[in-house]
Amino acid sequence: MSEKKICIPANSSDENAMLDGRFGRAPFFCLYTPGDNTTRWIPNSLAAEASGVGPKVVQILVKEGITELVAGAVGGNAGAALQAAGITVHIQSGALSVQDIINTYRTESTK
Repeated sequence: MSEKKICIPANSSDENAMLDGRFGRAPFFCLYTPGDNTTRWIPNSLAAEASGVGPKVVQILVKEGITELVAGAVGGNAGAALQAAGITVHIQSGALSVQDIINTYRTESTK
C-alpha cells in the first residue's frame, strides 16, 4: 500500500493559512505526509484559468501521489476525477486552518 499523502487547498503558503473553500482555485496546496510528518507547499498554477480547473488540478494531485483531499467543497467534474483517481475526499465546513487539519491527522496517527 502506498504512503498516505494529504492535499489541503490553502489561501496562503504557511501552516497558519486557512482552508480555501475553492478547491481548484485555491492559490496554494499544502501536501502533508503523516508518516514522516512533513509538509510541502506548491502554488496552484491553474487557479486563474477560465474553465475546467478541477480535473486539471486532480491530475497534479495524482502526479504528486496524493491519496486524500481535505476540501471545503468539490465541484462535480473535480469530484468525478478524484473518484476515478482513487483519491478519498473529506469535506470540511467552517473556518479551519491548515494547522488544525494537520493536527487532526497527527492525533489520529497516535491513537
